[in-house]
Formats: sequence, structure tokens, C-alpha cells
Amino acid sequence: MKKIILLFAVVASIALVGCSGSTSDDGLSPQEKQSASRLDDIAKKSGGDWDKLSQEDRDFLVKDLSMGSEISARKLLEGKAGKLKASPGGAQPQ
Repeated sequence: MKKIILLFAVVASIALVGCSGSTSDDGLSPQEKQSASRLDDIAKKSGGDWDKLSQEDRDFLVKDLSMGSEISARKLLEGKAGKLKASPGGAQPQ
């Protein structure tokens, strides 16, 4: 019985080590990571203010990240800059 428990512990340990791996994979492609990094830079540089963006940055947000929607691009920028003040769960009781 002790041999079975020991064998199970060894197999479980090997399985855990094999699953943990040394590199983390967040599921993003290199291009997606680059886009996320650029969004971070744009949000920091502008403070979330659409009017402070260059035309190149606006085009990137609208065309590359928001599928052509300026409204979505503005909200994405505001959210990344921490300017959206929404409460989870919808409307709050008064």
C-alpha cells in the first residue's frame, strides 16, 4: 500500500512539474503584444484625452484596435488611462 501511495505521489509530482513549465504563455501573438504596448504608451502619453492624440495615434486606435469605430476607440483609450468610472452591476439604487 505504501508503494502505491509513493508511486502516486511521484507521478503527481512529475505531472505538476510538466504542466507548470518555465515560460508563461498569455495567448497573445507578438503583434497583439506590440499593439497592447502601443496602447499603453498612447494612454500614458495622452492621459486618456482624445484631443491630445496625434492623427497617427487616432488612426491606430480607430482602424487597428476598434474596427473603425471612433466611439469604441475613445472608450478604449479612456479605459486604459483609468478614466472610466463605472460601477459593476448596472444602475445603483437611489
